[in-house]
Amino acid sequence: MFRVYLFFSFFLVCYGLSAQKQTPFNAYLPIRESAEVNWSSPMVDEEPLIFEAEPTIYFSLYNNYPYYDSLAKPEKVEAFYVNYSSHFRMFQGRSKPVRMPSYKAMVGYQRSVELEDGYFSIALESGHYSNGQSGCAWADTSIDGTLDCRRLAQALGENEDLSKRLNRINGNFSTNLSRIRLQYVSPKKRRNQAYFQRFDLDYTYNHEALFLIFKYNGSADNDVKVIGRHQVGFSYEYNRNTDLNFSYAFKLATKRLIGQHNSIEPWRFETSVSVFPEDWITAFYLEYIYGHDDYNFRIVDAGQQVSIGLRWDLFQAKEFR
Repeated sequence: MFRVYLFFSFFLVCYGLSAQKQTPFNAYLPIRESAEVNWSSPMVDEEPLIFEAEPTIYFSLYNNYPYYDSLAKPEKVEAFYVNYSSHFRMFQGRSKPVRMPSYKAMVGYQRSVELEDGYFSIALESGHYSNGQSGCAWADTSIDGTLDCRRLAQALGENEDLSKRLNRINGNFSTNLSRIRLQYVSPKKRRNQAYFQRFDLDYTYNHEALFLIFKYNGSADNDVKVIGRHQVGFSYEYNRNTDLNFSYAFKLATKRLIGQHNSIEPWRFETSVSVFPEDWITAFYLEYIYGHDDYNFRIVDAGQQVSIGLRWDLFQAKEFR
């Protein structure tokens, strides 16, 4: 199962990176997750990392956003798409070869409008977030979905330390989710501009029914109660061109959980600096993280983390037209 998962993730990323611009795999979207690979310090001491990767791919069902080197200016820019993003870590301990990898499969819609000095975009997305494991999240001796596992989840105390209870070998995590994402960028035409700024605001709602309609048993009610039903996030990015054949980006981001278990740190703060050589969409980045973890049920962990790696961001080459 792990090998199939890893092969599928790497196949999608490699296909998207090698695709020609007329394919639906690399069509432009203003609001998107960036693929990356990095080395990170451990959030908890007992789980030192070898590497971490977050491959992601977007498949456009309909997209009239102009490609980044196009001079076209459509009257209305919008897109329907499917997004598959995964997140996996290889630990120095028992990893097989990675432990508890997760994926998000989302269906989305985006629309952008031109403003006086910038542009505003909105994205509506809904789908499934899971790590596809078979074990009970709170005991490595039980199977997920069994009566024993349900009783363990229901018996969790409000002040119990879930980081110590978590089954870190094969504990299952699963939820359906929907989110609204807003973005404002200024200036909209930046070919001759020294800098641009980007503001993002998003709200995520964790729920049981897939797409808020279908009673698909892919979201455990106890999982939603643990991580919280609501999450809000905000980020600010400042990107500046230099006279030395590179640009750099400074980014601040924060996330806040609402309704989570008492032992989970509700806040997460991220500060990063990225350097883009020449006109590359590939950046070398350094990031500092404080707060809860973001690796499926590792959300029960909290602390400090430093990451060094590569990030791919098509947005850097894009102007709004």
